[in-house]
Amino acid sequence: MLHCYYQACMDTDKLDSLGAAPLLNFLSKQPELGFLLLWPGEIEADEGMVRGREGEGQGLSVRMAHLHRWGVEGVLTAGVTYNNLHPSHNNTLGVAQGGLGLSYSHYFQPDILAAYTRHLATLFRLFFEALPSAHNASLPSPFSLPTQQPPAASLIDTTNDTYATIDERVRRGEDSASEVNYTRVAEGVVEFERQLHGIHLSPEQQRDPWNTTFSSNLSAIQEWMPVFDWNAYYKVFADKDDLSLSDEELAEAFTPDAEVLIQSRPHLTKLNALLHKYLSDRRKRPTLHYYFLARTLRAYGGSLSAEWRKEFHSFRKILTGSDPPPRWRTCLSATADAVGWILSRNFIRHHFNPLRKTLALEIMSGIREAFRENLAEIEWMDKDTKQKALDKESEITAKVGYPDWLLSKDEHLYFARFYGNPQPAKLKSLLSGTAHLNKQSHRFSYSKLHRPEDRSLWGMTPIDVNAYYSPDLNEIVFPASILQPPFLNVGNENSDTARRNEIRALRAVNYGALGAVIGHELTHAFDDSGSSFDGQGKLVSWWSQTSKDKFRASTHCVASQYGSFAIPGGIHLNGNLTLGENIADNGGLRLAYRALLKAEGEEALSHRPLPGLPYTAQQLFFLSFAQLWCSKQTPETLRRRVENDPHSPGEFRVKGSLDNFEPFDEAFCQAKTHAMLKGKQPHRCRVW
Repeated sequence: MLHCYYQACMDTDKLDSLGAAPLLNFLSKQPELGFLLLWPGEIEADEGMVRGREGEGQGLSVRMAHLHRWGVEGVLTAGVTYNNLHPSHNNTLGVAQGGLGLSYSHYFQPDILAAYTRHLATLFRLFFEALPSAHNASLPSPFSLPTQQPPAASLIDTTNDTYATIDERVRRGEDSASEVNYTRVAEGVVEFERQLHGIHLSPEQQRDPWNTTFSSNLSAIQEWMPVFDWNAYYKVFADKDDLSLSDEELAEAFTPDAEVLIQSRPHLTKLNALLHKYLSDRRKRPTLHYYFLARTLRAYGGSLSAEWRKEFHSFRKILTGSDPPPRWRTCLSATADAVGWILSRNFIRHHFNPLRKTLALEIMSGIREAFRENLAEIEWMDKDTKQKALDKESEITAKVGYPDWLLSKDEHLYFARFYGNPQPAKLKSLLSGTAHLNKQSHRFSYSKLHRPEDRSLWGMTPIDVNAYYSPDLNEIVFPASILQPPFLNVGNENSDTARRNEIRALRAVNYGALGAVIGHELTHAFDDSGSSFDGQGKLVSWWSQTSKDKFRASTHCVASQYGSFAIPGGIHLNGNLTLGENIADNGGLRLAYRALLKAEGEEALSHRPLPGLPYTAQQLFFLSFAQLWCSKQTPETLRRRVENDPHSPGEFRVKGSLDNFEPFDEAFCQAKTHAMLKGKQPHRCRVW
């Protein structure tokens, strides 16, 4: 599977020779997606979006359910989620906002929206220009429509008074795609997305779990959103084999009383009003079809020929300012996304040194001990809340390197759950392989419904150079790929002949990098969001009011400090959006330094351990921390990150953390200068 997918991606000659045929063939073989093969005239007359017809059942909810099954998002996000309001319950249904084609901030930028409109218009042109050849090749027609009546306001430019059926136009030899005003169609989709964006919570608002986590049931959300048939939507997924449920469990899975965790009730009611506006107006109704078509083309168009890939590269350059990477790198990334666990197994078996996991666990032990010691010194938190914080820390599960099952005899059982057992023919085509894996991913997600959370699963693969804290599961996870330079250097620390200075230098560098990352993830358990969850992953208030008020006061300092930072062009960071990550950066640095100080001693950190380099071990620690966040970004990417990403740009992750940490001044300032700085008593922010 791994090699087949990568080779299918690399075989651009084959992709180019096929054009859009893989997509058209795929759609024609899926009856539930046949509506996407409608020609423009059929789209104008199609009533399937507002009501189902016997034998077809193509209402809005059913159409969207089938798109979701194949990895195409639309209008909202629905799936299976951990029940953090009732952790003792099993996984439950979840509904949240979704369906945007751009980052949240892009909808405020006219130049980006104009480029997005041109992008969608190009995708529509490529699709509809290929569609006649598909119909002429006798692909099954998705519908047998009656003679169509002219729409009230058509998106089709026509000079004829009579709006002929598609069959009549084919008999006359007309190319229906030639009459489509692609720009007008794209403008309609972008305007719909703009209105959808208008009812979304902002990235900053989404960070507050208290305002984005609510328990409801199917009956209630049906009442709030009557334009959408939730029963019909979930009936698409009601396969007991896919869901791993008994007949009795399946009968209860989607009843009116079935629990659903929702992100926002106001969002659902506003979405209902928006959909009703489009569904009830014949002039607007085709826009919904084109919207779903656009989502499908953007999900699968990158797996087609050169002209499709070129369009995606061009639009991506507008958004990011960067050229596309080499094809091998694109395919490696796509393969890692598609079958990352299989690739991870190869990486672990052939390239991972187990010593790295041992060293990481040693550093982690010191970091966790530093947290407990640091907590005891915190003056703003009362005794009872401190004890509860200690209890939560003691319950944090640490996952390092890779899960045990990855190298066990059971690995094929996990792979089957993640990826299914596709026929080799499906993987010979990049698009069909992607479609299969998308559908299997959806099936795997729903197989967890009404089941306890499987703690053997990880939210990242070992080949991800990243780490995370999960408040729901109260676990910190460090994949194998982050246990290597510049995060972790093994060197010859384990050698009997290693000199003490070399060991000290390695330890300083490792604590400054991986140690700060470990401390960062541990601190997330107690940042402005993670602190809302207890040791069992339950969203619950476990703080005293006094401690909560003092905590908020200290976080306001951090938000204000980072909000004063700005990138070129005068765009300031959003201190509230980045608050959680900034708290974790500051806390992680402090914990890593404390752990290193305990491991080496203050006197040892003042020595210069590396011949030829004028840096003390203390200075090497800070240099390693700063190097961790070195990056180069285009202005476009930097702006998008500032406006949407909860992480501050690397420059400010370093600057903010070091500004707030006095030992940094001690390390790099002469004694006289440091005394002067202490006399000025610069204002510093500290939470943990």
